[in-house]
Order: sequence, then structure tokens, then C-alpha cells
Amino acid sequence: AHVMFRRSRIDLAENICLKRLNEDFDDVDALYLLGIIFIQRHQIGLAAELFAKGVQLAPGRFDMWNNLGNCYKAINKDEESKACWEKALNIPGRKPLDYADLWNNFATSFVNVGNPKGGLPYIQKSLELVPEHGEAKWNLALMELEQGHYEKGFGLYGSGFKTKNRLFRNYGDSVLVW
Repeated sequence: AHVMFRRSRIDLAENICLKRLNEDFDDVDALYLLGIIFIQRHQIGLAAELFAKGVQLAPGRFDMWNNLGNCYKAINKDEESKACWEKALNIPGRKPLDYADLWNNFATSFVNVGNPKGGLPYIQKSLELVPEHGEAKWNLALMELEQGHYEKGFGLYGSGFKTKNRLFRNYGDSVLVW
């Protein structure tokens, strides 16, 4: 399923995951990959259910907690999303980029409720870990613009596009985010 997913054969990857889950619904890797597929298809509720099952089975899976939090954020369950990201932050041994993604997620949750200033400390933590974090730079730009700091905001906004697009990363060692 992972090979088919990486080759953009999403339907085939989905079928393999479904077959595997029909045999063993506790297959955490199949739950995770199918959750990612559902996210890509904008079936966020289904993805959230799969990630929720996954964190029950494997509470130490950083990627499960992060993506469950992202699903909750997408359906406006802000407190649930923050709780998931807190769990992920407490899982040791990840790459700085993974933690930077989480701090960026926290920051965007403040923007979503009209409090861009409240998100600034979280964006700063993200950028301390990964100074060229494109999504964090872009979100910092939005926060500055929302506060009326137009020159700074537009300057940052442009710099975010100079970094590599990381909305989709390799499955496996890294965390998939959208």
C-alpha cells in the first residue's frame, strides 16, 4: 500500500488498506495510511475516526496524534486539536521539523479565532527549530498582516514562497501533513 501511495496510485493503496483492515482492523499502519488518503479526499471525519482508533492502539505514534489534531482543527474542534498536539509534543525522539510543524499548528489555532498576537510565541518556537520553515513564515506573515503590520507582513509573506513547499512529504520516516 505504501509503495502504491508513493506512486500516486491512491485507489490501489486504498484498496490494499481496506483489504488489510478487513483482515485485521487493528493494523495501525493501514489505519494511518487510509486516514491520509481520506484527508486528501477531504473526508476529514472518516480520517479522524481512523486516527482516533490508531492512537488508542499506538499511543506513542507522533504522526497519528499530529494528524488527528489536524483533523479536529479542520472541523473546528479547537480544544481537541490542541490536546492531540500536546500529546504529540510529549513524544520524544522526533526531528526538529516535526516539532516545528506542531508549534506552527498551535499558532494557526490562534489565528483561526481572531487572536493572531496569541499565536506569535508558537510561531517563534517553530522558527527557532527550523528558521526556513515555509509554512511558519507564511503564517507569521498572516499574523502580522492581521495586526496591521503591513510592511513586515508582506515582506514575510514573500519570503515564505522562497522555501520548499512541504505541504506533502514522504510517508514513512516523516509525518504527512496537508
